[in-house]
Amino acid sequence: MLVFILLDAVSVSAQSAQPTDYYLYNIITLDCNLKQERITVTVDDGVSIEKLHDSSGDIVVFKTPAAALMFIMYNGWELYKEFSSVGGAGNSYSGTGSVDIDTVYHWIIRKPCTKDDFVNAVANGIKGVK
Repeated sequence: MLVFILLDAVSVSAQSAQPTDYYLYNIITLDCNLKQERITVTVDDGVSIEKLHDSSGDIVVFKTPAAALMFIMYNGWELYKEFSSVGGAGNSYSGTGSVDIDTVYHWIIRKPCTKDDFVNAVANGIKGVK
């Protein structure tokens, strides 16, 4: 009986000593014009914020948000969280007038990485204080 208790204690200790999972995170912003089937993607990788480019340097344009998501997942990323923000511009006088409201879609994506990759990503994202 004592042997089983000791084995259980070793098993619990080994489980708690396993390494923590590390992920690289990016924030994706979709710039949508659904009527024209023109979706561009802005990527915040923790170091810079830029439009998504292909290997030739051209901005990648998608037909739909689903096409953009599948492209991202095809490249090894997973959708972690999603949210939207609403902004508008216009004028109003006593409650009348016009307002243009834009919805901006954001995805937080992640990809598993090593602890060293994670530490490097954190260090590269810090600008420093002068």
